Amino acid sequence: MSYSSAFLMKRGTIQKIEINNVELPPDELDRKFSRLDLKMHIDDRVVNIEIQVNYEADFKDKTLFDWSKLYSEELSAGDEYGDLKQTICINIINFNAFEYSDYHSHFKVMETNRHEVLSDKLDIHFFELKKIKNSANHKPMEDWLKLINAETEGELMDIETNTQIKEVRDTIVILRELNADEKVKQEAYYRKTSS
Repeated sequence: MSYSSAFLMKRGTIQKIEINNVELPPDELDRKFSRLDLKMHIDDRVVNIEIQVNYEADFKDKTLFDWSKLYSEELSAGDEYGDLKQTICINIINFNAFEYSDYHSHFKVMETNRHEVLSDKLDIHFFELKKIKNSANHKPMEDWLKLINAETEGELMDIETNTQIKEVRDTIVILRELNADEKVKQEAYYRKTSS
């Protein structure tokens, strides 16, 4: 399986995918999910993608904590520290975490005067969905983020019309099919309960 470069990384082979900390079911079917945490092993990197809808005051600290756990759990007894893998945390959040107008913030550990990076093994990204609507760019990453953030059929149609990415269009088709299946299940449930 090949990984798309839409989220910041060169193509690579996914060796393993884990879904952790799933708190998905919303109160109502037409509401957004609250949280999803996806961990992937891609070549010599560990990539964690977290989607967080609800505001968390300590989310930056939580991200550092999550990163440290992911980074350290890759080292087994007898391994060399140099064997530790680059660990990338990608946070897609539906609230503003920074007072900067750009929707993407990228953090590394670096020396404050020379800006020399201590190590490329810490890589943390924040994508603030509330700021993506203000972006007039058409980068592939933005199309994916707009898709994640879409709430209405009109927004999906706008993305579908304007994107150049086949995978984004394919995902919209799948979302519509899933939504249609869910509506059929709901109608069957209501017919059954009302009889």
